[in-house]
Amino acid sequence: MPNDSYRSQDYTPEAVNAGQRKINYALTVADRKLVDVLVAIKNALTAPPGQLQQHVAGIEAAIAQASRIIDKVAEIRPPGCDTDWPTPG
Repeated sequence: MPNDSYRSQDYTPEAVNAGQRKINYALTVADRKLVDVLVAIKNALTAPPGQLQQHVAGIEAAIAQASRIIDKVAEIRPPGCDTDWPTPG
């Protein structure tokens, strides 16, 4: 859960810029994970009959990864692409 307490010293232009870079990067990582989901779904749909089930675990894992990243974006303070957050995976 994000910390909603406001501390003006946390909102300098530099701090906001740094936070925005982290948010931008986190969202690009989540976007890539969602593309992975779409590719996995496409692969599952174009697989030979009877092989659809083998793709389900990968699809679920990619969705879970994207969800975790998206949920953490709101925790970045101050709001502000910084490639050191989050660790992709």
